[in-house]
Amino acid sequence: MKTLYALLPALTISVLLGCSSPRSISANETAVPPDFGKEQTTLLVLNTDHTHINRTIHSSIEKFYTGPFEMVDPTMINSSKYSDRQKYRYMFRTTVRYTEAVNMGMSRMAPSFTFNYDVVDRLQGKQYGNAKSTGTYKNWIETYVKRLEQVRIANEAK
Repeated sequence: MKTLYALLPALTISVLLGCSSPRSISANETAVPPDFGKEQTTLLVLNTDHTHINRTIHSSIEKFYTGPFEMVDPTMINSSKYSDRQKYRYMFRTTVRYTEAVNMGMSRMAPSFTFNYDVVDRLQGKQYGNAKSTGTYKNWIETYVKRLEQVRIANEAK
């Protein structure tokens, strides 16, 4: 029984990391709204409470996304500046969750962060994606931004 408790943290992490990878965003047709890029819109990119994550998001957007975008504080999303849902139709969100350390008998599961990524169609009120990662958020953000750009360019050509 002690062996089971000792292995539980390692098994949990293996399952979490094995179930999803950044490649799943590229292959997932529901990660990006199907109409993304068909109309000229400005992508709203929500800031998080974590400066280093915001820097990663901003540099990934600048590097891999050629459409118009604005980095926005979440408290400003409902302001009059962004009330035009035609112009600011899509919103890219990164949600960061912190999990406290857990003691399990003779072993301990370390504290961790979980990151969720999605795109919200503000006009339709729909959420797309909800990709989840633990750890290497930079790869996930870059992959998601590249996928947004692929769909935007494909739809722009139509």
